[in-house]
Amino acid sequence: IAQGLEKSTYPLIKKLRASKESGPFEKETNLQEAIQAIIGRSFRSTASDWKPAEIPEQFGRYRILSPLGAGGMGMVYLAWDGRLARRVAIKIPHHFVQDRVNIRERFVREAKIAAQIEKPGICRVYDVGELDGLCYLALEYIEGDTLEDFAEKESLSITEAVRIVRIVAETMQQLHDLKIVHRDLKPSNLIIRPGGEPVVMDFGLACAFDAELADSRITIDGGLVGSPAYMSPEQAKGKGECVGPASDIYSLGAILFELLTGTIPFRGNVAQVLSSVLHEPPPISSSRRPDIPIALDQICLRAMQKDPTERFSSM
Repeated sequence: IAQGLEKSTYPLIKKLRASKESGPFEKETNLQEAIQAIIGRSFRSTASDWKPAEIPEQFGRYRILSPLGAGGMGMVYLAWDGRLARRVAIKIPHHFVQDRVNIRERFVREAKIAAQIEKPGICRVYDVGELDGLCYLALEYIEGDTLEDFAEKESLSITEAVRIVRIVAETMQQLHDLKIVHRDLKPSNLIIRPGGEPVVMDFGLACAFDAELADSRITIDGGLVGSPAYMSPEQAKGKGECVGPASDIYSLGAILFELLTGTIPFRGNVAQVLSSVLHEPPPISSSRRPDIPIALDQICLRAMQKDPTERFSSM
């Protein structure tokens, strides 16, 4: 199990070994089986927690119209704000957020971080509160597709991929100037408006560095935070105190790589991807698409360096 993962993952494995719900652990014979078992057990043991919280059609001043989708933290609904006569997106955490104080704090933290941001290219927070025992977040409703879906539909040219990433980089620099790190940049957290402008979404893992607004150590039961395919090495090591703006730079480099090549930098299951993020050098984008200019090769490589100090100093 030690092969391919840093020692920082050992506490998670030990915790699962000791858990009554995890059962015998000796059956796992290699890293991939062990990680898959960890993930499988985590979800099986909390299956009811991951069910969407039930919400009435009339939720306070909001009339629920339809579901928009589900994320790691909760369910998002399209709703009508009767007081201000506008459509909004209502985010309702899953039961595991509603019922756990430490994770509920993370949800409230997301609202606090996002509420202080009023800049183009960033989804605005209108309201945060609690109704009928459920905490909720009211967000700006943004029409469009996620970058993930947009890229599949549009078959992006190199020029278009660069344009989108440049705009996201400018937006993220504004966040970094406010000392906010997103920590979970990925195509599904970027919405492309009908006019082609990208909007940064979902600050569920965000932290305010060098400030007291948020505590970067709050995670789900001490686990890793982020999405493995776009996760920086320092995130993959579980070193929250080392996660800063350079982590977002890594993630955006991985997004650029994917938009240019049509593939994520490191492929495989969760264990394989995490191992590659930690130990393998970043691939060269033109090795997967020969017409990519050398300059873009260099940008991707530098953005995805293992050592944060070797990445770009800013977005």
